[in-house]
Amino acid sequence: MESVLPEENNSTSVFERMQVVVLSHNRLDCLPGLVRDLLIPAAQQGVQITVVDNGSEKPVQEFLHTACCGQNPKVIFVGQNVGVARGRNLGFRCSNREFVVYLDDDALMDFGTLARVPPTFDEIPDAGILAFRIVHGETGLAQNDHGERRKMVGNFHGAGHAIRRKVFDDAGYLDELCFFGAEEIELSMRALTKGWKTIFVPEIVVRHFSLPRTGATRTQRRVEWARNYAMVLFRYLPQKIALLFTMRLLVSYLWWGVKDLKWGAVALPYAVANGAMRGIRTKNTLPADGVRFYHDPATRPEIGNVGIVSKILGRDVLHLRRKGH
Repeated sequence: MESVLPEENNSTSVFERMQVVVLSHNRLDCLPGLVRDLLIPAAQQGVQITVVDNGSEKPVQEFLHTACCGQNPKVIFVGQNVGVARGRNLGFRCSNREFVVYLDDDALMDFGTLARVPPTFDEIPDAGILAFRIVHGETGLAQNDHGERRKMVGNFHGAGHAIRRKVFDDAGYLDELCFFGAEEIELSMRALTKGWKTIFVPEIVVRHFSLPRTGATRTQRRVEWARNYAMVLFRYLPQKIALLFTMRLLVSYLWWGVKDLKWGAVALPYAVANGAMRGIRTKNTLPADGVRFYHDPATRPEIGNVGIVSKILGRDVLHLRRKGH
């Protein structure tokens, strides 16, 4: 990856046009590398750095106190886990920089690659959100494989992305009803209603170690995910399409439940119904071209737009290959 510092643009360097936000929650195995290799050097070049500690345990808080003392990097200690969307929003609201780059605390980004974000936005005027290529930190396997070319996609991967601040002005911040899950596709859809596209940029790569949560936390997150996706579908898609997609997803959720969710298998149908009602109460149907885009089976992530039979037979994979995804 490139590490050459770019030239200044209109007397303001690319670094001074950016804020980097990191949401931290009990990942002391990865966080020090991210702070040492990216956040501190970026702050020295003028990038505004904000770390939001989302109720981590004492060792993580002590590390952040020591490593990030001062105004840049700035650390916000929330004191409790307020969820992904609210935690990220606390960081996003702390700056008036032109572009906001977000990274999970178990993700790493090359310093030179960070410098490519403002020029990329400049090259794509209608890009409101850049979806970086996310690869596993150890295996190198892509976690959001959309091919080798820039293209409009259905949402961005939460581990690493960039948002044009104008999107927040036009469409608002992440929906804090999404404690965990679906906050990325919800913002992508809402931004689209304001004319902003989510663009996959394969040349900007983030390594994501995908450290799993376990036990009750894992189960609760899957239940949250089910509720939030149902809410998004019923909020932004026509009701018949939303109902079809939600039923397809519920079948997948229940398969998870039968396998390893235990009580989650009982909670999932209720969560989906609750999410659907939330979506109906906040209805904001996409424009017709947006509905067509998300109805396409090639749109990723899979939101129920791939038929169950096609999924079982693997035909959705063949369809994607034919379309060059």
